[in-house]
Amino acid sequence: MKKTNVLVSTILILGAFLLLPSLSPSAHATAGTVCLVDSSATGCPGIPASLIENVGAQLRVSVFLQGTDHINGFEITTLADHTILRPAGVDLTGSILPSPQTIVLECLGGILVSGNTCQPTDTLDTIHFAAAGSLGMLSTATTGLLFTAIFNVTTATSGIPLEFQTGCINTSVSSNVCVTITNGSLLAVPETIQTATFATSTAPDFSMTANPSRINIQAGSSATSTLSIASVNGFSGTVTLTATVSPSGPGLSLSPTSVTLASGQTLNAVLTVSTSTSTPPDIYTITVNGTSGSLAQFARVTVTVNAPPPPDFTITANPVSLTIQAGSSGTSSISLTSINGFTGTVSLISGITPSGPTTSLSATSITLSSGETATTILTVSTTSSTAAGSYTAQVTGTSTSTSTQYTRVSVTVTGPSQPDFTISANPSSLSIPSGSSATSTITIAAVNGFSGVVSLSLAPSSDLTATISPTSITTSGTATLTVTSNSPGSHTVRVTGASEALSHNVTVFVNVPFVGEVCVIPSGVTTCPSSVLSFSGTTGSQLRVSVFIQGSDALNGFDVTLLADHTIFQPVNADLTGTILAGTPSVVVKCIGGILVQGPACSATTDTIDTIHFAAVGGLGLLTTPPTTGLLFTAAYNIIATTSGTVINFQTGCIDTSVSGGICVTIANGTGTPAPETIPGRPSSSFTISATPTAFTISRGSQGTSTVILTSIGGFAGTINLSSAISPVSRHGPAATLSTSQGTLSSGSSVSTVLTISTGKNTPSGTYTITITGTSGSLSDSITITVTITR
Repeated sequence: MKKTNVLVSTILILGAFLLLPSLSPSAHATAGTVCLVDSSATGCPGIPASLIENVGAQLRVSVFLQGTDHINGFEITTLADHTILRPAGVDLTGSILPSPQTIVLECLGGILVSGNTCQPTDTLDTIHFAAAGSLGMLSTATTGLLFTAIFNVTTATSGIPLEFQTGCINTSVSSNVCVTITNGSLLAVPETIQTATFATSTAPDFSMTANPSRINIQAGSSATSTLSIASVNGFSGTVTLTATVSPSGPGLSLSPTSVTLASGQTLNAVLTVSTSTSTPPDIYTITVNGTSGSLAQFARVTVTVNAPPPPDFTITANPVSLTIQAGSSGTSSISLTSINGFTGTVSLISGITPSGPTTSLSATSITLSSGETATTILTVSTTSSTAAGSYTAQVTGTSTSTSTQYTRVSVTVTGPSQPDFTISANPSSLSIPSGSSATSTITIAAVNGFSGVVSLSLAPSSDLTATISPTSITTSGTATLTVTSNSPGSHTVRVTGASEALSHNVTVFVNVPFVGEVCVIPSGVTTCPSSVLSFSGTTGSQLRVSVFIQGSDALNGFDVTLLADHTIFQPVNADLTGTILAGTPSVVVKCIGGILVQGPACSATTDTIDTIHFAAVGGLGLLTTPPTTGLLFTAAYNIIATTSGTVINFQTGCIDTSVSGGICVTIANGTGTPAPETIPGRPSSSFTISATPTAFTISRGSQGTSTVILTSIGGFAGTINLSSAISPVSRHGPAATLSTSQGTLSSGSSVSTVLTISTGKNTPSGTYTITITGTSGSLSDSITITVTITR
């Protein structure tokens, strides 16, 4: 397991030797001492150093070399309890290695920071660092700093050892201590070691850290580092901050330049490092000193300044690909942009490979000022005889002061177009009640001079009847597709247009909604009855009933109001346990006995002491799968009087619901229009009233209209009588008139009438409600239209 470590040490020693081909190392190198000391020390002490720092601060430990031979490199691994001293970094500032220095390997806490790989001896407790001096140079000093090991002090301690790792071989120190010093020979320089101890301080103090502690910037730019100044051991007072940089070059500023700490407090200051384009590229060390009376701390930030890139320009194309039909041309916009302060004239040329199309530029030279962008237009031209295929056009820009830049455009040339036609449907999706019909317009459009006859054929899905008229179109024109179905569900009809070898098709989607039934049944029952049920029970017990839906279209919510004699069945609750709603349902309104339990408000007209009003929605955007059958919700009543059978029915007086006649049952399907439903004891065939628009605004003295639509449901056929009522009624108020007071429906059909709202110059401004009611025998339905009148 030591093989890798041997390899790294050997490479370091051989590397130092190869770097010094003209030097002749001593046969008996001088043995010195490698010690761990405080960062302010200038030598190894007579006894091991005792280091002290505050919890939360950074401890900087000098790895010092004393009285040895001249050197060119080292590889050292320190060891300390990481739960107290967490490895945080290394610093070569002030090292006796000849400059420039090269980092060979850096592993912090067993994690590779720089170099090839960490070693088996590298653990959470170690800092493993190897570096080499300048090519062909030995250190001038034989005593001095090798590097600084940096630790974050995380936990208090009365004393722990700070030492060197063991388990390495071919090192400078006996007993396999991981300390290797090189001087260009094939053998490590023999050394002795001196370890240290560490304890945390209990005296009031403060700590300073910088984040980030390493910054890379380009000359001419700036960067910041946040300095955190923290109270330690109950320190309170003002800390004054100053900053210096070595070598000189970048500008420094601190904000603020002092902070006042309370006991246990941490405050921040911002160090800003600024450079100009003339700042020399180099590695700079910034030291931020903090002082408070006799106390002093510091934090260091290493800044690498890189040379700014030379002035240049970029060249780009938009679009980067063109498709051109033989005989025509295409264009791409070529943009030239100055970067890094470039100014000058760029000469442009264009070409294309392989040969065939031709290229041209609207401008063959462009002069740019600093930061400017300018464009030229590349035109790619073809003739009818240009071969179809793929080509690459290139635009090259050249300036005498910079390198050449280019951009490419992919060009696809297609063959000459052939006569053809297109086919489309409008609308391409239809929704019709069962037993009714709807139409879609099929359009044939000639392309590239087409002038033939297009024959139309249909391929409807099962349970869908479809016809088209006419069955053929010459050149261009329209035909009417009529579809009818008595089968709820999703259907399609494919319309195909054919003319000799040409054939195209379009698909029309047809949805026939399921018309379900909503009923009140005993808990546990799973089928709606043919008539309204009555319920009985023992006085003092609780009755739970299911509000059930059967054979409905897809749904994602409901709004239902139950009605029962409260002197017998006292309303107490409603819940969603076992509901068929998809996803995670949520309650919208819950009114029990006319009292609001949840939601914005109860209805002033339909929520009474006899009702349970309950509304809920399923998960966002989720619908059930049709046909939908299952529990909507459960209602609970306390039986407070003797009964041999009491009906629980649905409240009436609601508008825009799923059941005609104002029955308070609304099933939502995400479209904004309630899904049609029936209830026990009511005919399955009926009609609905809708309007467009259902709300509009007119000015006083003018008129407005809304189209009222009557639609047959479930095969209903008959005459519907219409009436209108306006609220509030006021002197000079608006007048509502219908263009016809009756509408006659055949099975599956729809008819419309026009509602006109008239106002005078004295009509009071405000909002009015117009209710349109339609009746046919015992059936009725209504819709409300809101009109706002302005001055």
